[in-house]
Amino acid sequence: MNTTIEKVNDLAELSLFLSKMNKQRQSHIGYCGEKVEEIKRTLEEDFIASDGEIRFIIARSDEGEIIAAIGLDIDGTTAEVWGPFNQSPSIELQDELWRKLVTEHPAVENYYFFINKANIMQQNFMKNWKSAASINSTFSYQACFLIGV
Repeated sequence: MNTTIEKVNDLAELSLFLSKMNKQRQSHIGYCGEKVEEIKRTLEEDFIASDGEIRFIIARSDEGEIIAAIGLDIDGTTAEVWGPFNQSPSIELQDELWRKLVTEHPAVENYYFFINKANIMQQNFMKNWKSAASINSTFSYQACFLIGV
């Protein structure tokens, strides 16, 4: 399967994808809500930069459907990470999304993750990223795991 990686331009479509993914414990991220309207409102309020850029990257399938997404709620040099959300089994895909997002926001130095304890795929992502972050000391991260949500 070929995928296309792009910036988000449709918050309604992204909100539907995030709602669907976040209702499942195995893909749940604590910062993100579950209701489409709530997610869309938060995206509009917290994920649009002053220049109008939406700080979310997505991957689309050959059919044009969103299959993965990750975004940053940035405050100065700190960001809360929404995601990665990934319907595919590809860790490489979410790594690619992550690298692109981090590259586009070089001022961010501290990343905060809020991952459900049942979200094993993203816990593995964190372990891999922790290893990579130890090589580049300009980044730091903190992960919090939800239990029973």
